[in-house]
Amino acid sequence: MRVFTEALHSEDPRARANAAGLLAGLGPDASTALGDLVACLSDPRPFVRASAARAPGAIGQAAVSAVLGLTKCLADPDPSVRCEAATALGKLGGEAVGAVPELTKLLNDPDPKVQKAAKAAIAGM
Repeated sequence: MRVFTEALHSEDPRARANAAGLLAGLGPDASTALGDLVACLSDPRPFVRASAARAPGAIGQAAVSAVLGLTKCLADPDPSVRCEAATALGKLGGEAVGAVPELTKLLNDPDPKVQKAAKAAIAGM
């Protein structure tokens, strides 16, 4: 786990995105890296933010502390980040019900994938 969390702090944005993606693949076993993943939600690179947004949904209920960070990502300028954040919030279910007002705004997003993710997230709560 340590090698992944160290990679989340790498100077190489590809390494940060890959580490976030690999942590997402670990599911609940990656819960100890949640704080580092949440920090990546504000990365300057959108592909890193999108990878980091995917992970809490894969981690599951242990990732409830990521709800605020994911909710902020719903206003990200990049549609892939908004989509991944909405999907992750949906996977967190009722624990993320506080994000519904922001998710509702995405029902009118210019990107149809974001709209679909927001609709599915709301339905899952």
